[in-house]
Amino acid sequence: MKVNVLVGLMAVAWSALAQRVGRDGAGVHSSVPLPGARPGLGHRAQGPFPFFYGDYYPGYSDYAPAPSVVVVQPPPPPVYVMVPPPPPAQLEIREYRMPAEAPQPSSADDAPAFAIVLKDGSVHSAIAVTVQEDSLYYVEPDGRPRLVPLDALDREATRRANRERKLVLQLPPSTH
Repeated sequence: MKVNVLVGLMAVAWSALAQRVGRDGAGVHSSVPLPGARPGLGHRAQGPFPFFYGDYYPGYSDYAPAPSVVVVQPPPPPVYVMVPPPPPAQLEIREYRMPAEAPQPSSADDAPAFAIVLKDGSVHSAIAVTVQEDSLYYVEPDGRPRLVPLDALDREATRRANRERKLVLQLPPSTH
């Protein structure tokens, strides 16, 4: 640190001495251009240290300022990840055979049917029964629709016949 301060003080003192000596005309005044300096721009050496008059680099005022340079970089290219395709589907055919002793589907005659017993003693079979107002609508096992007035129905005999078949037929209570 002391060496840097000492060198700096020596440079300032020598420069001041060179200016004074050069201004009076007494002493040695060398007007040697600096290496690489253009002539006539005020760059002269005073003794062993250079001394500059005026602007630090007055010759550069003739040049235009450097243009601003903006570098626009494109975005990085996308990264593609190659995923192998799934294996192709394998064709497979399976044949299923029915067992030899498979039960045959039941016909409409085998299906349980409700018993409708009328007051005249006739018994009718029904696969569907509904009551609307004062009438009993039913469908016979062969698919024919029938209509019977509720007054013509023997309610007790109809309940007994359906109980024997293990069927429940709910009828509305009689109005009489």
